[in-house]
Amino acid sequence: MKEHLKDALRISGIYALVGSIWILLSDELLLVFAKNQETMKNIAMFKGWAYVFLTSFLLFMLLKRKLAMLNVARDKAIESGERVTEQMHSLSSLFDTAQMLAEKTDIKARADNVVQVCVDRLGVTFAWIGKAGKDGGVELLGQCPVDSRYARFISLCWDDDLEGGSLADRALGNCAPIIFNNPQQGPSNKDWQDQIHVLGFESLAVLPLVAKGNTFGVLALCSEKRSFFQEDRVRLFNALANLAATNLENARLLEETQRRLEHIQVLHRIDLAISGSGKEKGAFDVALDAIVSQLKVDAVAILGYKASECRLEFAAGRGFSPGVIESMIGEDVDILPRTAIREERIVHIPCLAELESNDRLNVFIKEGFVAYYAIPLSAKGRVLGVLELYSRTAFNDDEEWKEFLETLAVQTTLAFDNLEMLRTLEKSNAELIQAYDATIEALSFALDLKDSETKWHSKRVSDLTMLMARTLGLEGERLVQIRRGALLHDIGKMGIPDSVLLKPGALDDDEMAIMRKHPVYAFQMLSRIDYLRPSLDIPYAHHEKWDGSGYPRGLKGAEIPLAARIFAIVDVYDALTSNRPYRKAWTKEKALAELTSLSGKHFDPAIVEAFFALHAADPQAFDLFGNGNGSID
Repeated sequence: MKEHLKDALRISGIYALVGSIWILLSDELLLVFAKNQETMKNIAMFKGWAYVFLTSFLLFMLLKRKLAMLNVARDKAIESGERVTEQMHSLSSLFDTAQMLAEKTDIKARADNVVQVCVDRLGVTFAWIGKAGKDGGVELLGQCPVDSRYARFISLCWDDDLEGGSLADRALGNCAPIIFNNPQQGPSNKDWQDQIHVLGFESLAVLPLVAKGNTFGVLALCSEKRSFFQEDRVRLFNALANLAATNLENARLLEETQRRLEHIQVLHRIDLAISGSGKEKGAFDVALDAIVSQLKVDAVAILGYKASECRLEFAAGRGFSPGVIESMIGEDVDILPRTAIREERIVHIPCLAELESNDRLNVFIKEGFVAYYAIPLSAKGRVLGVLELYSRTAFNDDEEWKEFLETLAVQTTLAFDNLEMLRTLEKSNAELIQAYDATIEALSFALDLKDSETKWHSKRVSDLTMLMARTLGLEGERLVQIRRGALLHDIGKMGIPDSVLLKPGALDDDEMAIMRKHPVYAFQMLSRIDYLRPSLDIPYAHHEKWDGSGYPRGLKGAEIPLAARIFAIVDVYDALTSNRPYRKAWTKEKALAELTSLSGKHFDPAIVEAFFALHAADPQAFDLFGNGNGSID
């Protein structure tokens, strides 16, 4: 308002000044031009009109100048408003982009968001983001619009044949954007110019994506408008590039952290499999799954190496057609893994087709495999095997990939070494158990030899007891303990004097009391031996009776261990059908009738029923019994 008042006062003042000058000087001017009174009179008639025209012209010029200034101010205000609107739009786009990037954790999703904002909201025709590879290549993360005709142009930005090097390398090397606001400013390379002409691009910007001192890649922008990338837009796109670089680098670091965490978890699973499994399948399966999933290979094989025979053998594999890898083992065909073993180094073949042809190689090429790795598995100075990797495309074998491959190879070697130690231990354990059992059988036979009337008694009752136990569903370690207990059931008789043990007639009460101590002697002897302690049920309780009238503890019913209940009926049946110093052997029919009468008294009724069912189903199992002299000869 004050400016308007000043303008009005200025115009009024100028008008008053001009009027005053005119009044004061007009007559003097007339005297100069008029030579006589008549002329002066004629000129005086037009003096007032001259004043009107002069002041009107003056007002016109003043108002024209003012209007021009107002128009300029208005245009500047409009331009400023448009700039503010554009800046608000740009800030809004940056803000929305930041929000979208914050909501995404996947690096490709973030790249897609950035290029979409560039096209949809910031007016470029085509945008793409490429991640710089360690080998100088580029990994395309996102482009908008997704149009295959732009693919050739993307590769041109990384073309090293362009003068001055590729646009991407120049932008990254200088950490500054490369701007072309018309095609003539760009490379003169004919292929470049042809592509620009075909696609209709008039302006181009390649902006480096650098965050936290790390070079991530480039953001490339194209427009169909000439001079599109002016200073304001370049600042805007630089801000967007910085925002994108930070978020993409964060996403890359997150992916790398997650990947390394997965690696740690995988190695932990392999460790658990190695420490918790004595089987090949457990540790090898976990290792194979990890190699396929983490190293992104199509097939993997673990080959064992028998140094004494200079022979490879298939241990485990993934990704092959049935029978392929197993049939390709032999001195004439498994040259590559043998090279890894002989030279103790990793063998890498980027292109299998370039090797000299052989049967094994032809099969793998037919399977579509392109690239190959062989890693020797060595421990404690010995080569245990070879880890083979196959891929139908080139391996993405950067330093991190190779480092993890070597770590997995070490874990696979540990699995191999652990397996060999377990095999050796199992073999030694089996030999020891075999020696223990042979000793038990020899001891049992020695006890039987002490009394010619009971020769082979322990062998017969242990065999039939085992058959009964299997019929009743017992298995595994329980059968092992039952067999040992059956063979040693009379071990306590070693503490019984021969005068009582070998007496030809019936025992008196005192002698019977001595004889009934043999289960206690058996317990005292066997309980001191750890591996025989689980076998005590039969030696200690085979004279217990179902009705509680047995000895030495007077156990009743289910208090009697199952193994002892099974053995009791077999032991009595063998005793009844064998000769004794005080009586002749009973017939099978008479012995079976006696067992029936003792059901629920001496024996568990369910065991009696199972015994008779077995007799009916497999009578040949009883052929060694009831031959009158208790011999198997």
